[in-house]
Amino acid sequence: INIHFIEKFLGRLFTTGHERTVKAKKNIVAMFGLHGITAMVNFLLVPLTLSYLDSNRYGLWLTLSSIIGWVSFLDVGLGNGFRNKFAEAVAQGREDLARIYVSTYAVITAIMISCAVIFAALNPFLRWASILNTSPAMESELSTLALVAFIFFAARMVFGLIGTLLISLQRPAMSGAIDAVTSILSLAVIYLLTKTVPGSLFVLGATMTVIGAAVPMLANVYFFLTKYKKFTPSLRCVDLSHTRELLGVGLQFFVLQLTGVVVFSTANIIIAQLYGPAEVTPYNIAFKYYGIALLGFTVILTPFWSANTDAYVRGDIAWIERATRHLKKYWLFLMVVLIAMTLTSDV
Repeated sequence: INIHFIEKFLGRLFTTGHERTVKAKKNIVAMFGLHGITAMVNFLLVPLTLSYLDSNRYGLWLTLSSIIGWVSFLDVGLGNGFRNKFAEAVAQGREDLARIYVSTYAVITAIMISCAVIFAALNPFLRWASILNTSPAMESELSTLALVAFIFFAARMVFGLIGTLLISLQRPAMSGAIDAVTSILSLAVIYLLTKTVPGSLFVLGATMTVIGAAVPMLANVYFFLTKYKKFTPSLRCVDLSHTRELLGVGLQFFVLQLTGVVVFSTANIIIAQLYGPAEVTPYNIAFKYYGIALLGFTVILTPFWSANTDAYVRGDIAWIERATRHLKKYWLFLMVVLIAMTLTSDV
């Protein structure tokens, strides 16, 4: 009886409501599963990495990666602008324009290459040991790792195009699958490192950044050669006159993203400078703990972004209003979850 009830419930869940709503619900369920796997793997990575490195070196990697991770904001909002404009073009049935947006956004490659060259020129003059508040003896290793990490973070930015495209097509679960595969592969490789290679900050950092770029790269190859071949970027489709459109709303999001960097990413640097790199580790564990609630709301919110764009283009304002009311209820529920997490945490 229970199985029949569950089947009936899932059947109604995935068949009732507007087609846009049904698609969003399917993606939310799939994303909860995928992000649950990713979160679990990321938590398993902490003790595994600490067994490979000591807390001081692990704290150094967390701080360095958070600094290098700022490269993700060098697209000055192009990614979010692309997400909206691409979704609009698809909703209007203008696949030719959608491909132009994909090809034009691909010029982020030129931006990332330029930034990598500039960083390579400046890196020898940066004193990473002082920045990270650690022993001068680690200067050479940190400098080399910073360069490698920047290059592959920049590559991940370029190949991240496919994730944004999938979300724009209201397929965020597919984008989540890329993240899940990246996390699982990282866990497997680091486990092998603990068994075969002596603890090395450079080996760990280089491995994680290479995997982080390689998986999205393979996803680009797969999707652009198969299901979404019609959107494959091409030099002949690049039209820089559309850059302004991509930057329009994107610049507004860029300001919000920049604020997020100041609030969150600089915390690792401040802690490392005031208390030492080792104290970055417990802070990040707590950050991951509370990040579970934020992840849950993000999972719910993500499918509605492009769905709202699609509804707006089609003039379905009533659907947007209904969706917004539901999202407000989820947000209030999240507040209750955060309070419960705080009361039950070991502080």
